[in-house]
Amino acid sequence: MSLSERKYRLITQLTQVYDEKKLATLEAFLTDTGPDELLTKVAKPMRKTVTIEELAREQNYKGIEPDEFQRIVERLDIQEPLDELLAALTK
Repeated sequence: MSLSERKYRLITQLTQVYDEKKLATLEAFLTDTGPDELLTKVAKPMRKTVTIEELAREQNYKGIEPDEFQRIVERLDIQEPLDELLAALTK
């Protein structure tokens, strides 16, 4: 995502803030925080390694039962070949 797109997304999110207190908090944070400090205040340190199992446990991921998945697939009744579906994702 380009810098312009990211800025636009942020502006769009700001226009959807209707709570005066929240807006004032955001405004104060951005005013008091210089551009160099902003990242260090909002970013969390990244772990050197993480496993799928750790992420699933942390996010309380339950998954889907194979029978339920099969019922969904049958209800969707997708007729297109897999290659066409995958190609559509890149358009």
